Amino acid sequence: MAEIIPPKLTIDEFKVNTVNLGKRFIELSFGYTASVKGFSNKDKIHRKFVLGDNVINFVMSTFNDIKRTTGTETAIIDKEDEMKEKIVNIMNRLLQEVNDLAKIKDHEKYMKAFNRLNCYKVTFPEIVV
Repeated sequence: MAEIIPPKLTIDEFKVNTVNLGKRFIELSFGYTASVKGFSNKDKIHRKFVLGDNVINFVMSTFNDIKRTTGTETAIIDKEDEMKEKIVNIMNRLLQEVNDLAKIKDHEKYMKAFNRLNCYKVTFPEIVV
């Protein structure tokens, strides 16, 4: 009987697609690479984060959804705990910036800050050992 090797996933990218303050949500995408038996496939998963929700629960549920996209929950996310911590910290900073938007009175400064949030992207480089 052949050994079943679970897919290995690598989170490559975290990106803000849309900030909708009127409806109080941020649409995010997570780019990842799934590797199985020497074959790799790049993909993205999109999730909507409602402002006020728990960031940690959101990130944990998103990682579980990413695992499910491979067809099995036994998939292994490379450096999972470290990636969760990084993304939670990034999201907390983003939420702080969203809160800071309410304090900006000057329209031009507000639009610059809003546009910076609306195209926020972090790529995680591959670490070769």
